[in-house]
Amino acid sequence: MKCFILILLLISPAFLTGQDFRAIHQKIKSSVESRDYQNAVAELQSLKKIAPEIFKLNNYDYLLARMAEKRGDLAAAAANYQAVANRNSVLKDYALWHLAQIARASGNLMLERLYLQEILAIAPNSLLIEAIN
Repeated sequence: MKCFILILLLISPAFLTGQDFRAIHQKIKSSVESRDYQNAVAELQSLKKIAPEIFKLNNYDYLLARMAEKRGDLAAAAANYQAVANRNSVLKDYALWHLAQIARASGNLMLERLYLQEILAIAPNSLLIEAIN
């Protein structure tokens, strides 16, 4: 009986998250479309706490980085872009591109070059290659 209760407790949060995921996704989408970046960031951070695996699998950290960048919070943007790059997401080259742009804006041209070289090494067929060259 104790085992059944433990399994039920472990499964319940995942089940509830699955039900709530659509509503949260819709709120995020609506906030982004209306350019309410403050609310989008709040919803994304909420999702990150509630369901970190769904957050990562759907690359919401990339979206969180974009929203932070649009709000002028470059430290949060860089941290989230770095998280995307560190886990080898399909968006890694784009995250590195944004990190390079943040480095350039801060005057760190050496770091910008490192990020651009990393893109060339990991994604030679990226759509960003022309811009990088």
